[in-house]
Amino acid sequence: MTVNDFAHGYSPPGVYIEEILSPVVGTTGLPPTLVALVGPSIGYQTGSEQFLLTDDPAWRLAKKGVLISSIAVQVISSGVVLTTSDYSTATTASPSSTSDYWTDVTRNTGGALADDAQVFITYRYTDPDFFVPKRFDNYEDVKDAYGEPLNLTSPTLGQTGYEPVSSPLSLAAKIAFENGAGDLVLCAATPPGAGVTTSSGISTARRNALVAAYAKIATNYDVNVVVPLTDDIIQADAGGTGTELAAHVNGSAADGFYRVGILGFDPGVGSAPDTLLSSGGFRSKRLVLAFASATGMSFFSGGAGQLLSLGHQYLAAALAGRLAALPVQKSLTKEVLRSFSGVAGTALSTTTKNAYAAAGVCVVETDRLGQVAVRHGLTTDITILTTRELSVVRARDALVTMFETGFTNSGMIGQPIDTNTALTVKSVASGLLEHAALTGAIVSYTGLAVRQRSIDPTVIEIKFSYLPAYPLNYIVVSFSINVATGVTEELTGATA
Repeated sequence: MTVNDFAHGYSPPGVYIEEILSPVVGTTGLPPTLVALVGPSIGYQTGSEQFLLTDDPAWRLAKKGVLISSIAVQVISSGVVLTTSDYSTATTASPSSTSDYWTDVTRNTGGALADDAQVFITYRYTDPDFFVPKRFDNYEDVKDAYGEPLNLTSPTLGQTGYEPVSSPLSLAAKIAFENGAGDLVLCAATPPGAGVTTSSGISTARRNALVAAYAKIATNYDVNVVVPLTDDIIQADAGGTGTELAAHVNGSAADGFYRVGILGFDPGVGSAPDTLLSSGGFRSKRLVLAFASATGMSFFSGGAGQLLSLGHQYLAAALAGRLAALPVQKSLTKEVLRSFSGVAGTALSTTTKNAYAAAGVCVVETDRLGQVAVRHGLTTDITILTTRELSVVRARDALVTMFETGFTNSGMIGQPIDTNTALTVKSVASGLLEHAALTGAIVSYTGLAVRQRSIDPTVIEIKFSYLPAYPLNYIVVSFSINVATGVTEELTGATA
């Protein structure tokens, strides 16, 4: 007996089961936030091997792209570890042109090093996979791949050319993890060529390398926040860097890869952030420009025992890490950031902060409790409410992704359309919207309607409207002074 049989005659009480020949689609949930950091690193990894060195055959090192000048060979003689140069190297390709080559090591014939001597060799290498995007879930693996983030030695008196940050990619990853990121995609950008020495040449090379890195993560559907590390980018290339990041996130969204970009520059970029926005041409609801002060962020390096001033690119990494820890509908406004000791240099005046924010700059400040906090989580497109609030943009992206993933996983595409198809599509859409409302990505929805288009009957059209979860930005308190004294009592005293 089926459920339909209840319409005809008597049925005894009991349990009746019927198979419904239409798909039941489970909701996939909101996609997690995955941050991608792209930029310069220490530029190499370190390898070590132990083997018996002979003059024939040669020993081929295990890693490609070995930096020949970095090779160090040691041998144990009478219990003492000695460094030797009694060896020769040969490569299978030109080391100056590509990292896709092998390195062979042989003993010098007739040299002081005995045949079949056991040697220990260390070297630096940059293999072809070094500049390929990789996913990490912990900071220690990042250090192994891209090096120590900071120079662990303090500068000496009168020392020139001291660089406190040795691997920008490692440092940015550390900051992102500390602010809540669970997973990161890291892509090391190719360094400037050996002949590039001027600041303008290095800046242009860095900018081009960032664009190349964007292309490498372009088809990673999971990435939804992108942060470029703008180390060595100077004033002349700042506007172009912003325009290129905006083009990447906007182009990715057009291709169905919904993501936002967070941008910050070194203090060496002298223009005020509102000036950069007005002249740079990179306003977008998908782009955030982070700024704190003219000298950046204050950061304590325990290894070197000194207080550093870091550029706003590291502030951008902190904002991205915080986004990864928050629900998509939660604004960055008033969120507290970790990692930094505070805002470096002189704090901005309230008037300046307001002017920057009015132009579309996401200002970070030290609040009344001494915490580093986001003043207002703005995008660079402050035209209307739905474009200026980053949380509204991200929630919209999450909803669209839910629909794309939900209907793709339903298996309905390609199936024949019958009399129940529109009803089934509406059921799936309703389930997705209910889940979005339940998780808080949207507040509510209305007007859900599904129809089969008459012009092209292979199209099932869904329409609805929804109320986004707008952030609470302002509480206005109105009060007045009540001059009435209420009940009064006459005081009586003793008479003389």
